[in-house]
Amino acid sequence: MIKVVHDDGSLMQTYKVCFDGKKVNTGIDSGDMGDINLWGYECPPTLSQRQTALNDDLKLVQEFETIVLSCECRELSSLTDSPEDIKENIVTNAQKVITTLSHRLKELRPIKTKKVISLEKLKKMCINDTTKNKYSFAISAVKTYIYRLESCFARTLNLIDNLGRIVAILHNVSSLYCSGRVCDLGSQSNYQCLSGINKPNITKMELKSADTSKIHQRTDTWFKARSFARVTGSTCFDALGLGGLKKQKQHFEYVFKSVPKPSPSPEVASFMKHGSDNEINTIATLVSKVMPLHD
Repeated sequence: MIKVVHDDGSLMQTYKVCFDGKKVNTGIDSGDMGDINLWGYECPPTLSQRQTALNDDLKLVQEFETIVLSCECRELSSLTDSPEDIKENIVTNAQKVITTLSHRLKELRPIKTKKVISLEKLKKMCINDTTKNKYSFAISAVKTYIYRLESCFARTLNLIDNLGRIVAILHNVSSLYCSGRVCDLGSQSNYQCLSGINKPNITKMELKSADTSKIHQRTDTWFKARSFARVTGSTCFDALGLGGLKKQKQHFEYVFKSVPKPSPSPEVASFMKHGSDNEINTIATLVSKVMPLHD
């Protein structure tokens, strides 16, 4: 890097080198957050790429703001009577902004997780008054950072929700959009809960002519149908060998030799339980947020 600085005269200035690669402090004069800048030699995405992406996102938001401000009407009820080209322009750009904000939230969430872990580590180090005084500033700083992240999450989610409601209104499906965090699936006209096939003693021959997509998950009929299947949606990854030869062999022996599969690790079991518990939330989000947004 010294050679890079030497060869490019425009880079000749004072630098602070952090060998552990951490962003230690803010810039002295500019107030920047001390982002790692190795002039394209850092791990991707580079600082330049991230700055370009940020500028593109800001430009998108500014363009949408210009479109909204150029509208003569300010009431949503009047906006629905606007020409189709104006409504389509608002909808298209609102969807782009929602996508951009969602991606930004996705990038921020792991940062909060790391900060929470750091906070717990700091708390465990406070075993007496001396260490409490030593780490009090660090703990306070991390707590403030977490608070700011949570505040950012709340504001961004609220903005996404409001934009989604506007798009649904312009799509003439406002009755399908559910603002906020609670959705009553019973009142969603675009949701129908399938009663499914309820036949616990269904035979393999009967399954060949049955529409298995309508079998309710985790019912006796569902487990019976899975017992006949050599490959299911849950096992196709291992059956194809994508999880490695060992897991493919385990699947083969389970299907053809009835050798029990090893129990999942506690971590995997936790992930599976989380997925099962939140299936209903996924469905609610799909029918009350996503579908009206892209109707």
